[in-house]
Amino acid sequence: SPSTKGVGADSGNAAAAAIISSMLDTFCSMIKTKNPALIDELWSDGGFSLVGSERGEICLTREQVEAKLEVIFSSPRTLILEIGQRRISIVGNAGWIFAEAILRRQDAAGLDDARKYLAMCIFEKVEGTWRWRQFFGSEPY
Repeated sequence: SPSTKGVGADSGNAAAAAIISSMLDTFCSMIKTKNPALIDELWSDGGFSLVGSERGEICLTREQVEAKLEVIFSSPRTLILEIGQRRISIVGNAGWIFAEAILRRQDAAGLDDARKYLAMCIFEKVEGTWRWRQFFGSEPY
């Protein structure tokens, strides 16, 4: 199970940490399966941004996020984001995850290249529901 290091001791924070951790797991699963419904998971009320480390990887509108996901999903390679350690913090209605991961780009023959990857995910609780606010991913080296 994911580490909730950084989460306060009360049960409300632990429950919130479990929810946003699950949201990150869902994100990874939907990227791997190239599920176009991911846009609806991310873009709930217009307050989401998708940012990468490559030139031009800043998506601030729904159309930009959809276009980026279309590029990712149309690739012959499958992206597999394997989350390792995650540090989860909850402060009031804000939550964030800093995660160390391995990013695999797998081709049809099952061959892949694996790279270290960092992710910072920001969430906000709005009217009792946790919502994505930002995914920032980077290949550090």
